[in-house]
Amino acid sequence: MTVVYSGAITRAELQEATIAAARLGRNHDVTRYLADGTAVTSQPRELDFFVLPATLYDQLGLERHDLQIGVVVPPSGDLRDMVSFYQTACLNRGWNVKVFDAVEPAVAWLGVGSGAV
Repeated sequence: MTVVYSGAITRAELQEATIAAARLGRNHDVTRYLADGTAVTSQPRELDFFVLPATLYDQLGLERHDLQIGVVVPPSGDLRDMVSFYQTACLNRGWNVKVFDAVEPAVAWLGVGSGAV
């Protein structure tokens, strides 16, 4: 499943999109997600990626051994720094997350055909 973020993103939008994707994924037995943030133009410094792996994923009933998230963001900048921290926080809690600079390697890592994402 692909979730695309664009424009200015807020903490509430990030959490709402995560909740919607998790519910949709659970309804369709999806465990591999591609989050594309290449079109994000701005984000607040207080955008709290830490809350996702620390509490929200468990609250949503996601399974650590099944979930796989590939995140695509530009190779540098504040968003990249935040998402790199998110990756570390996820890995430290047992969530399988990896950050990429482009969609194609993320899709390959997720192990799905481009038509399935």
